[in-house]
Amino acid sequence: MPPAADPTTWAALPAATRTEVLRLAAHGKAHPDPAVAAATVAATRSARLLGRRHLRVTVWLTAVGWGAAAAALFLLGGSIHDAGAADAPIIISAVLGVTAFFAGAGLSGLLLRRHHNPPETAETPNLRALIQQTPTPAWPEPHTIRRHFGTLPVVLAATPIAAPLGYLLARHTGRPLEPTRAVPALLLSALAYAAFHLIDSAIRRRRAGRRRAPMPIRLTDDGIRFGRFRRPVPWHDVLGIHLTGQAIEWTLRNQPKHVLAYDDTRTPPEEIVLTARAYHARLGTQPANASSRSA
Repeated sequence: MPPAADPTTWAALPAATRTEVLRLAAHGKAHPDPAVAAATVAATRSARLLGRRHLRVTVWLTAVGWGAAAAALFLLGGSIHDAGAADAPIIISAVLGVTAFFAGAGLSGLLLRRHHNPPETAETPNLRALIQQTPTPAWPEPHTIRRHFGTLPVVLAATPIAAPLGYLLARHTGRPLEPTRAVPALLLSALAYAAFHLIDSAIRRRRAGRRRAPMPIRLTDDGIRFGRFRRPVPWHDVLGIHLTGQAIEWTLRNQPKHVLAYDDTRTPPEEIVLTARAYHARLGTQPANASSRSA
């Protein structure tokens, strides 16, 4: 594996060195000193982890506030007419959810600036250079890359609090509970959201000429298996593996490019790339694409 560094090392670097790192990264280049490159990678990852933690707290608070207001409206039939003082707690709950969202985002940015962490764009060029300097493992082992589910578990964890709170807010209004009236509107909203999401994803994939890699991803002697029930792509059909942006990109023969964002998994990118490189070396099949972006 590439050399690891303490995330706090970045802040201890001279200001001129940090400026040089950012200048080089803006042009897709790594710092020539491996120690500085490792410190940059460690700092960007620490910042991303900090951002994830704050995002989870922010999403939980937002989900509780919005979820409680939405649950109350659902129980009341989907809408409120002639709102009075008794309905104020529902509005306050929704406002608190919005406030938590923006306050959490602002706090995360403030903490990142306070620690002088480099932008995420500095990670990939420096990580690519460190991987290229790392020896290929002699004997790879089968490797499974699993999805990091992001904020979905946080939203689910907020439901046991948001739902009872919404019920109490609805009862506080003194209005009759008529949840069945809201069912058609709820189903229509869900279908509209699903259709919009599918269309937006299809347009994005078509424009990019690539697709989000199905998970889990399994690396074995047989090749790379994307998803649980697909056939593996043989290594001789894997034309290139790149670190680009904040993602790993696979170039496959006669298939769209597959992309795995760093945030989609807890597996470090270098672990994935070095394992793939080891299989290529062991089986005697080198990627056909050996551009400067190849890791």
